[in-house]
Amino acid sequence: MHAHRASERASGMPPVIVRRRPGYIRGDGERERADMTPQPRMPPVPVPSDPRVALRDAVRLAALDATDLRSPERIAALRPVVRVAARALHVPVAQLNVLTEDQQVPLVAWAPHDHDPARWDVAVGLDASFCQHVVALGAPLRIEDAREHALVRDSTATTDAGIVAYAGVPVRAPAVLGSDAANRVLGTVCVVDFAPRTWSEDDVAILEDLAATVTAELGLRATAASEAALGVAAIATNALGQADAALAESELRFRALADSMPQLAWIADETGAIAWYNRRWFEYTGTILDDMVGWGWRSVHHPEHVDAVVAAFREAIDARRPWEDTFPLRRHDGEWRWFLSQARPVHDPGTGRIRWFGTNTDITERIAIETERARLLSAEQDARRAAEQANLAKSQFLATMSHELRTPLNAIGGYADLLDMGLRGPVTEAQRADIARIRHGQRHLLSLINEILNFARLESGTVDYRIETVPAAAALRDVSTMIVPLAAARGLSFRVAQCAPTLAVHADREKLRQVLANLLSNAVKFTMPPGAIRLSCATDDADWLRFTVHDTGIGIASDRLDAIFEPFVQVDTQLTRTAGGTGLGLSISRELARGMGGELSVTSVPGEGSAFTLRLPRAPDLDEPVHATPAAALGLVEAEAEVRRLLDEGGVHAALRFLNARTFHRFTGLYRFDGTVLRNVALFDREAPALARGEDAPMHETWCAIVGTTERTFTLADARADARVVDHPARETVVSYCGALVRGGDGRTLGTLCSFDVEPRPVPELEVPLLETVAPIFARYVLDDTTPDVRPDRTHRTPH
Repeated sequence: MHAHRASERASGMPPVIVRRRPGYIRGDGERERADMTPQPRMPPVPVPSDPRVALRDAVRLAALDATDLRSPERIAALRPVVRVAARALHVPVAQLNVLTEDQQVPLVAWAPHDHDPARWDVAVGLDASFCQHVVALGAPLRIEDAREHALVRDSTATTDAGIVAYAGVPVRAPAVLGSDAANRVLGTVCVVDFAPRTWSEDDVAILEDLAATVTAELGLRATAASEAALGVAAIATNALGQADAALAESELRFRALADSMPQLAWIADETGAIAWYNRRWFEYTGTILDDMVGWGWRSVHHPEHVDAVVAAFREAIDARRPWEDTFPLRRHDGEWRWFLSQARPVHDPGTGRIRWFGTNTDITERIAIETERARLLSAEQDARRAAEQANLAKSQFLATMSHELRTPLNAIGGYADLLDMGLRGPVTEAQRADIARIRHGQRHLLSLINEILNFARLESGTVDYRIETVPAAAALRDVSTMIVPLAAARGLSFRVAQCAPTLAVHADREKLRQVLANLLSNAVKFTMPPGAIRLSCATDDADWLRFTVHDTGIGIASDRLDAIFEPFVQVDTQLTRTAGGTGLGLSISRELARGMGGELSVTSVPGEGSAFTLRLPRAPDLDEPVHATPAAALGLVEAEAEVRRLLDEGGVHAALRFLNARTFHRFTGLYRFDGTVLRNVALFDREAPALARGEDAPMHETWCAIVGTTERTFTLADARADARVVDHPARETVVSYCGALVRGGDGRTLGTLCSFDVEPRPVPELEVPLLETVAPIFARYVLDDTTPDVRPDRTHRTPH
């Protein structure tokens, strides 16, 4: 308690003296007296039958207004009262309340965090007020169990707020307000508990001392306000009967306080004429009272502002509302400095007159700082707009150049294919090797340009997203077919973890494939043999699904983890120069992930590997599960064994279904060359799985004829945009195609094993070596198409 008292004395409040006071009202309404020497006290206000009578007492309400008890500075000054009450009585909640005629308004409330402090700082109606009874009684009130107390057992504070125990004492108006108001109860100091409690005499005495401290503080502040409002002459008038020495000391204290203020201060009458300034005003302006009295203060105002200032001040005076304005004042040396000026009306309850107490605070430096901040903000916004325009111009340039470069590169690839197929004449093995190098360089350049174009589209905000429900297992299957040959060529093991067949995500199917393919390609690029790569999917919770690419590669240093997602940043520049790349892949992948409503993150340990995780919004589980074939990422040897097994156990149709799952094409078929006719032996249609065979077609109208003529695998991603086949009759019906030659044991060409579609489709990198590996296995089925699962009565007109 001593430490708290010391801090309260330092704040300017009268010291809190806790002592026993005899005579208080028990919870049952009976008066008790302590066995102590009685102390003088004011006679209690008669207890009315209805508390509202006491609350509506006009003298009490006038005293409440005169004290201005709810002003912020008074609330701050009285905050220690509730803190002392709570700590001295060991209660969870303490309040200093005032009672209007229809509300209980907390000025200051104290409660620990586990009792929701904000809840106790809200005004309540009389139906939830215990303190109204203290006003009515004019004496302390203690309640040991509100649930059984006649006054409050039906109060919502008891039934809803859970208050059980209560002790409150009256806060009375100070004597300085006059004898009529001096004994009126303005409010209460009270404490509450949420369990039954017996309040001791000392408890009530402590609260009474705290209430007396509040009254004393109100008296001091009312005196100071009166002095400020009325001036020295009014002080003398209101202090008639007091000792001349006390009057002189009071005036001295007021002037010392006013002169020590850092602001310029003044007092005006109800017309706005100023009769008093503090010493700092004269020191700043270099004037004397004769120069400034009345409206003379206008002479130190800037001529460009003075008319507006006078008009605003007169308007506030007429409306009797607080006034605030900002304007420059001339200093004694001629310098103009900016001031925040404020004044508020002070009402004298005795005479009914209004006085204005005002201050001027120098804010020149603050305005300079704000002006500089505004200048810097404007400069930063201009720089940002310029950067955005430059960035847009860069993106537009990249997009334009990428389009311009792709056209000749596509032509280079197309003519290289024409040469390789021998359509321009015989090709030697040395020339074929050169053509392969040309094609490899063309594909590499095209991939780099595509990355730059994608990046430019993302930066310019022109990327469209087709969000749909994508089965997770299908996404893993599609991307795995492209990565298997890359990993095998590098001597790396690649494994796809089992994914629940009913899981699905909300995503753009192609962009999801692009992100996963990029992550897997990076893993292949930065993992040294004989390393391992693993692709998995799992659920975070009901809302998210994550795809994770784990590798045992070089890893990434912790200080580089954020930077790798920035454009043109590469993890290891020496290794990247060897492996190739623009440094855009991860940046593009992150933006695509965010565009689909997800996020891309990474964890890594240098020398041990990395794990890139793509999180996407989870879609409702599928009604028909998608089963990811365990062989989705099989190597060529394993895939060949699986095709042999399926042919033996399920027939041609089952084998074609297996192959179809590893392509983007709708159809996978087995065809036989028969003179001028291409005979369909068996067909799998992804959209009609029950179909077993398609129709035959004239040989010259098919892409399979090119495979038979060149005896080489032939692929098309989009026949309508491919210069090689601009005049071919099949280009309008079969738009994308990949076919491999089926040879007999004697080397004779028998037919083709192919996949195709009526829409443009990319050809997965695994598809060509896969078809070339398994095509010879189908030779006997091309020669004999009477296998049980191939029935002529179940035919289908295909566009082939």
